[in-house]
Amino acid sequence: MGNMFIWNRNNCLRAGIGFGSNNWGSSETEKKLYTSSFDMKQEKIPAEYLSVLPEGETYKKMLWILDNSYVAPKTAQEQNTANEYKNKLLEKAGIPQSENKLTDEDIDAVQQLAIWYFTNPNSEYQVGDSFIFYIKNEDGTFQSPFSPLKWGDAFTEGNSWHYSWSVFHDPQGLIDLMGGKDMFITMLDSVFSVPPVFDESYYGQVIHEIREMTIMNMGNYAHGNQPIQHMIYLYNYAGQPWKAQYWLRQVMDRMYTPGPDGYCGDEDNGQTSAWYVFSALGFYPVCPGTDEYVVGAPLFKKATLHLENGNSLIIRATDNNKKNMYIQTMNLNGTEYKKNYLRHEDLLKGGNINFQMGSQPNLNRGTEEESFPYSFSKVLKKIR
Repeated sequence: MGNMFIWNRNNCLRAGIGFGSNNWGSSETEKKLYTSSFDMKQEKIPAEYLSVLPEGETYKKMLWILDNSYVAPKTAQEQNTANEYKNKLLEKAGIPQSENKLTDEDIDAVQQLAIWYFTNPNSEYQVGDSFIFYIKNEDGTFQSPFSPLKWGDAFTEGNSWHYSWSVFHDPQGLIDLMGGKDMFITMLDSVFSVPPVFDESYYGQVIHEIREMTIMNMGNYAHGNQPIQHMIYLYNYAGQPWKAQYWLRQVMDRMYTPGPDGYCGDEDNGQTSAWYVFSALGFYPVCPGTDEYVVGAPLFKKATLHLENGNSLIIRATDNNKKNMYIQTMNLNGTEYKKNYLRHEDLLKGGNINFQMGSQPNLNRGTEEESFPYSFSKVLKKIR
């Protein structure tokens, strides 16, 4: 497993990456853009920022900036995320939120400094501590230069943003590797806040999986291809299931429609349709080989499963509609159910699963460790 790093919404000007139908493919063009737009000097950065940056190499400062930078919102959910990041930055700087001395222009300046550090060929940050998967060469060295937006090469029909979540058997181990739940959640959020930019240089053309991602316009979330389809459910492993509920509903509403362009990408032996069927019911098998289905957000008010053993499982979602996408309470056969997963053996018994849905997230449900789904690291800890 290689190193990882944080990306930023504004960091979309790199050689060979595209945004929608545009392409910044010329390195000469990027140099001019950097010269005119990103001629950053430290004296431009407010003293409040510099005083709270951690000691050490430039790349560590850049990571801190990116971790605490403001994310331009598009939806109400992204507005909440943006406010979280901004308030985190104010807190680090020791400035009460009520005073809010740091303007959006100040924050933008810090973001641009972070971009300059990363894109400057003489930057100290080349390979170091980071938060998404790096490519490791056969001789044990890390690939350099490395772009997390590069499709192909070590990542088949995807990039590092998509494959970094492929630790199906041990999300807790990935959480630990990323530095804990807060950083893990930040990285999950970042998949949607990174623009739908890409580097297609390995293929020499924009393959249809790339084009599907840009058309979907949900950041670097590429649901049209399979490697990232489980990622949204990982919010359940870090105690913020309501974010999974929000993004799952976005995917189901926006990427599966009855129109001629209503299918979001590859079917690949039924996986993309199977994802929808499971997710619409309200749960999904993230890790093959376990007996758990991770809870999501049911799409229908009522669904009945007639099981092979003759039993029936009735799933009801009271008050479910486009706005009421959040689970308020859940019960299994009349008993309150607080876990973020369901067991296969319980489903086979049949019975009733009842969801009470609402327009606002329940920030208390599914936040405790005992509610989280299976991770191999937890089993190891018990054994040891």
